[in-house]
Amino acid sequence: MVTSELEPLWGRGLRMWLTGALMEHGEATVAELVDLLDHEGHTVGGRPSKVVSDALRWEIANGRVARISRGRYRYLRAPATTERRIVTFVARCRAWLTATAQGEQPPLTLQDPREPFTDLDRLWIHDPPWTRLGWLWGR
Repeated sequence: MVTSELEPLWGRGLRMWLTGALMEHGEATVAELVDLLDHEGHTVGGRPSKVVSDALRWEIANGRVARISRGRYRYLRAPATTERRIVTFVARCRAWLTATAQGEQPPLTLQDPREPFTDLDRLWIHDPPWTRLGWLWGR
């Protein structure tokens, strides 16, 4: 699968990825975050700079990110469980994209445990980790 064919990163997945990037890099501009998204193989729908700044606005409202100056952001803090989920999410996204880019079988993702399923073969799925986020809250 070619990355341009992948579902774009959006919503909670995009916010988690951006927060994770700020956790790793400390501070970054919107342009740097857009470049990092592109470098890692992610796409976003719409105008990337607008989508990123809108996603960061949500994180500012929740106290995880601070706006330092126009277009420049920094990670503040999050509960330990949230941080652990963000780190896990970013690592799984990277592993999935790396395997896909190298033509290997991508790692399996646990289906949302809150959704009913009857087929045990569908418990683990090959979808990108950002398309279904229920596995982050697995039991």
